[in-house]
Amino acid sequence: MSIARRIEKLQRDFLWGGLEEEHKFHLVNWQQVCTPLYGGAWELWSMVLILFGITWVMPRGVVDLLNCWHGPRSKSEAGKIWKMTPHCLMWCIWQERNDRTFNGEEKSIPALKFHLLHILLSWAKAAHLDSSCSLSDMIDYCSVCL
Repeated sequence: MSIARRIEKLQRDFLWGGLEEEHKFHLVNWQQVCTPLYGGAWELWSMVLILFGITWVMPRGVVDLLNCWHGPRSKSEAGKIWKMTPHCLMWCIWQERNDRTFNGEEKSIPALKFHLLHILLSWAKAAHLDSSCSLSDMIDYCSVCL
């Protein structure tokens, strides 16, 4: 069995609680779970790159993306926020996929963007990186300081 198939099997087992040998009912089609979020994910990545004033060609996969996600002045607060951004973005995409798959709910692109920025601000505050006290302050700070 290939590594990709083993990882996919672990994901399916986690989703459906099938780590035991008993058969579980699948409440969601696996193909639906794997369906990419067209438009939503690309719009979020584009917004982040514009926010930080970065021109970049996206790598081909998540591992490559995380390996090359470095920014200038990475010891500054804006640099630390930059480093947490891909994790935050992937978290938001995962939440949106779950809402679409399990709850039949879908945020608009502007709502997804706002949600991402709000979560990023919350994470920055939790990491004590909040020299800004508002979302607009954080946006201004990141676009100027990185």
